[in-house]
Amino acid sequence: MSSSPVLVDVQPSGIDVNHYLQYLENPGVQYDYIAGLQAIPEQYYEAARIDGANNLVQFFKITIPLLAPITTFILIYNTILAFQVFDQVFVLTGGGPAYSTTVVVLELYQQAFLKHRFGYASAMAAVLFIIILGITIVQYAISKKKEIVY
Repeated sequence: MSSSPVLVDVQPSGIDVNHYLQYLENPGVQYDYIAGLQAIPEQYYEAARIDGANNLVQFFKITIPLLAPITTFILIYNTILAFQVFDQVFVLTGGGPAYSTTVVVLELYQQAFLKHRFGYASAMAAVLFIIILGITIVQYAISKKKEIVY
């Protein structure tokens, strides 16, 4: 029986890092959705049942629209976190093998501290900041959008 190194092969190493990062983030996402589901008043479902709505209609007409702000926050927050991943990838693989798990912040680190290209790394950091700022502004604008009254 031959052994297969998990984080050394190019193909599965990116998948393994992705699974590890999901393992770290999923409990928070689940807590957000549980809190959102508990915040939906039971009266909405009672009124829908009285009006003759089945469970599927209740799910699509009540639950999903009321969880939309939470879903938007989670998507944008996790997008921002994806741009900031560094320590997990650095510790697990160091960006390798064959740069298959290199992320933006790890590349920034390598340019600055391994290749001594501080100007290039600073430019990368400035662009990364602008991207994250743009995503944050979009998230803020979406969250401030006029609320729908049900």
